[in-house]
Amino acid sequence: MSGAIPDLLIQAKTGGEQFSRDPNYYELKTLNKHYCFDKPRKGEGEGLGTERRVDLIRSEMERKLRKKDKKYFKHDNKVEDTDGPLVARFKTLNFQGIAVGKYADASKSFRDLITTIADHGALVNWKKMNFKSEDAAKGVLHFHLRKMMGMLILKSGARLLLTRLPLLSGTAQLSQQRVRASQRNTFGTSLSLFGSVYQWKGRRRMPPPFVF
Repeated sequence: MSGAIPDLLIQAKTGGEQFSRDPNYYELKTLNKHYCFDKPRKGEGEGLGTERRVDLIRSEMERKLRKKDKKYFKHDNKVEDTDGPLVARFKTLNFQGIAVGKYADASKSFRDLITTIADHGALVNWKKMNFKSEDAAKGVLHFHLRKMMGMLILKSGARLLLTRLPLLSGTAQLSQQRVRASQRNTFGTSLSLFGSVYQWKGRRRMPPPFVF
């Protein structure tokens, strides 16, 4: 359903090609003007905008699903003292919100996700990677994934700003030429950051597999 599909699903293998029946779902959000420059609440420190954004993700998802329960199942939470089928199902899922900011700041849930991926990758592949131990592989994978994700966040933010140039000056065609030139100077290519890794399956555009 549009607007109610989590951004990421992680499903562990239980053996061979079998996957667990209890996957983890993640919804990724970025900070906007309402979260970037808020003053910290009483007792909080600076840089907690990502944590505040995460706190709202679950309630936002439930609100979307309540609207769909009312639209498709004629279930009104304000009248009936029970959850509709979509909200009830959502509450049984392992769902977690993650948030990132434009300076590569990330919520604790995102950092925990990177740690989980690195730990699993070290457990499965430390011998293939020619490390002396699983712990040695963990350290390298933690560093590599944090660096990779931090640069991805920064580059994505820069690309977003560059694509907004046509709204600020000149004709659309000329501005697009300037955008492509700026992207080539910044990234070495004017191609979409993610476009080249997607695969087509029939009429569906599928994201690349991410498997350790």
